[in-house]
Amino acid sequence: MFSSLCPPLGDLYRTYCREGHANEPTPRQLLKILVYGYMNHLYSSREIAAACLRDINFMRLLEGAKAPHYSTIARFRTLHFGLCAEPIMAEMSQFLYQLGELSGETIFIDGTKIEACANKYTFVWKKAVSKNLGKLLEKLAVFVELCEETYGIKVVYQNQVKMKHICGTRNSYSKTDHDATFMRMKEDAMGNGQLKAGYNLQHGVDSEYISWLTLGLQPADTTTLIPFLKSMERNLGFSYSKVVTDSGYESEENYGYLDGSGILPYIKPANYEISKTRKCKKDIGRVENMEYDEATDTYTCHNGKKLHKESIKKEKTRLDMNGRQQFIPARNAVDVHIRRNASRGTTVRPPWRIGTRTCMYQKSCSNTGKQTWSGSKVKKG
Repeated sequence: MFSSLCPPLGDLYRTYCREGHANEPTPRQLLKILVYGYMNHLYSSREIAAACLRDINFMRLLEGAKAPHYSTIARFRTLHFGLCAEPIMAEMSQFLYQLGELSGETIFIDGTKIEACANKYTFVWKKAVSKNLGKLLEKLAVFVELCEETYGIKVVYQNQVKMKHICGTRNSYSKTDHDATFMRMKEDAMGNGQLKAGYNLQHGVDSEYISWLTLGLQPADTTTLIPFLKSMERNLGFSYSKVVTDSGYESEENYGYLDGSGILPYIKPANYEISKTRKCKKDIGRVENMEYDEATDTYTCHNGKKLHKESIKKEKTRLDMNGRQQFIPARNAVDVHIRRNASRGTTVRPPWRIGTRTCMYQKSCSNTGKQTWSGSKVKKG
């Protein structure tokens, strides 16, 4: 199957300016031994080159060609294969879909963190660098002005200084691997939550095949779902109608994007386990235990009072810059039982609720008699 897939690899062949010698392995053969080496946990170019000399399976994949040097494998992986890895994977997923191996209907998405080959003490924090950069720019401005007055040299072009930060939108990076971000790993030998340089690998599985992969720089899985779906839609020739993920992907932005794209999400709610407890079901202060009237857009509390929307507050997130938060006060909920059992700021995220509502409950302090307010947030469209 892999041999029948390799001939249309036009993107890979276009990375070469000329053909090699007669007895040298072709890009198709180099790709086969590289993938087969990764399948057998051989990642070093020297180990793969050594296997081509003594392993009969690698010799069969070379089809009689001379065993490549380790530098040839390293250049192929960096200069040629790295430029067209996504198109090659898209061609393979498309090929499996045409064979009927992929359903093309439901995709299961999950992520795992992979530690980078970088020292754990090579961290650079964006906040610290930005703070020191401001002090440096002040000293630099004084120095530039002194040079222009003393020597008559025009140092700054068009009175502008352009500086580029390596972090970008991230909060950290490694000195030896600028693409790696410091994040917490599952393997914590010290037991103190130490940050290590790594990558957040997102993969989608369909019919026991990995149909798509993305490499994210965000430590959390919440902000990786939308970039993953956009990359998959841009490269694959077919689209999925159902997405299955765990509770780490639940957010208002993800629900809104999936709803707008016509994709049916199966995302485990973050409060699913706690919502099954008896304490949660009997908590009258939780909004999911109240009756909601869609026609009037109101909630009815345990005391029979209607909770109306009072105001809308705009908030910014990493993905949605125009998020809204709605506040609903219950000024007349003065029942003693309600005051004693009202919610104390518990965050609730039921599925299929777009928008955020905050129900406020008025409570009296028994000692001072002053009125206090507490609330609970839920998402509602």
